[in-house]
Amino acid sequence: MARVTREAIIAEKEFYPRNFRRIVRFLLFSLVVNFSLFAAVAYVKLNQSLPSAYATNNAGLIEPLMRVAGPNTSSQALLKPSPKSDAAEKKLEGIT
Repeated sequence: MARVTREAIIAEKEFYPRNFRRIVRFLLFSLVVNFSLFAAVAYVKLNQSLPSAYATNNAGLIEPLMRVAGPNTSSQALLKPSPKSDAAEKKLEGIT
């Protein structure tokens, strides 16, 4: 009887420290997971590529635009001349 009581008391005394250690382990694990997710989101957000820019010409074709650091101050055009469209020419001829 005394032996059973003694084992019950020892088991009861070990209950709280064991649970405390288990909770601390779980919290440390969750901190590591949260930090890893935060680092992954920050990396993806800070290393995004710039979005592509496009323009249309008179013929309705889509042209990709190139990025420049400042305004175009040269006399050279940044886009190629628009190809002539038969439909656009007919509309212009009909107006004049």
